[in-house]
Formats: sequence, C-alpha cells, structure tokens
Amino acid sequence: IVDGKLMPSLNKIDGLGDNVAAQIVDACKDGPFLSLDNFRERTKCPKGIADKLVQLGILAGLPESNQLSIFDMLPTGT
Repeated sequence: IVDGKLMPSLNKIDGLGDNVAAQIVDACKDGPFLSLDNFRERTKCPKGIADKLVQLGILAGLPESNQLSIFDMLPTGT
C-alpha cells in the first residue's frame, strides 16, 4: 500500500518483466526521479514501458527531461 492506495507489483504490468522491475526498485533507492529521461537512464527501462507507466499514472507528472525552460520560471497568470 502506497499513500493509502493498493499498488500491485511492477512485474504484473503487461510487458514489464522481472529484470526491469528489479532495476526500477534498485534505482528508487538512489532517490526520486527528476524526469522521464532520468527514469529511463537510471532504470534502463525501454521507452515503451516508461510510456506505459505514464499512461497508468505511475510516472504521471514527471517532466520529459531535466532541462528547464525559461517559461517554467515565469509566474503563472501573467
């Protein structure tokens, strides 16, 4: 249970095998992921699987890359 929600084991996700699941768990030990690029780099997870994790809401909200845009730094509503 994570944040009051039942989280199935990663290897139950269609297409995500035991090795990738183990790599994700190991990478989590090094701290939170900064972006999808950071996630794929640290876990060696194929892009298709990472995209599926985004669709399932597991990686939702992570930016695509670690690069900041000047527009990200502007206050909203201006």
